Amino acid sequence: MQIVTVKEIQTAITAVLSGISDVNVTDKAARLLGIVYGNQGQLQQRATSWELLAQICHAGAQIDPRAIRALTSSDVVSAVKSGTWNIDNLANPHPVTQTTRTNMLVKRERDDLTPKYFTNTFGAAGDYEILSAVADQKHKIYGFDYETSADGSVRLRSGTTTKAIGVSRTKGFVARTLIDPFVCNTNEALNFRADAAMTAEGSVLYVTEA
Repeated sequence: MQIVTVKEIQTAITAVLSGISDVNVTDKAARLLGIVYGNQGQLQQRATSWELLAQICHAGAQIDPRAIRALTSSDVVSAVKSGTWNIDNLANPHPVTQTTRTNMLVKRERDDLTPKYFTNTFGAAGDYEILSAVADQKHKIYGFDYETSADGSVRLRSGTTTKAIGVSRTKGFVARTLIDPFVCNTNEALNFRADAAMTAEGSVLYVTEA
């Protein structure tokens, strides 16, 4: 047997006298929620717990919200904004200008790179050929390291030209990973140039192509 309070009866009588019809005081769900109508008629509730039933639909087909999947590595998510982006480091915001590069270099961008190791003892200033010249091709260096036994200016260079990278004057170890490769001239070797007597050993990560 369902108990109806005096207050609920008074509320129902007041509603009827006010012109609000169809109030069923014996229906707990109707008393708590009221009868809810949409543009197609009365909305449904669960039979025992009285929650209002709702469905997610697309193009007339019902969608189970539990089946909405998470993003995967094959999904493409785009963020588009023209001009300058500001990154706030709290003390001093720095402007970041968009470029055509799609990502920062967090790993090497090519899978066809080859390592080449070298070692040479220089009795005096001179060049040591790490990679021989290839007809109509260029050596592209994406990373390098070397260690020298004595102070002196050293660098990697294209042939015997002034096109060079990696100048250091104090003995020790140097390593660099390049976002944009150091590119030798066409038909030129990659040389290690030392301007003093020393032993140098290291490696380069490269590809040779037109």
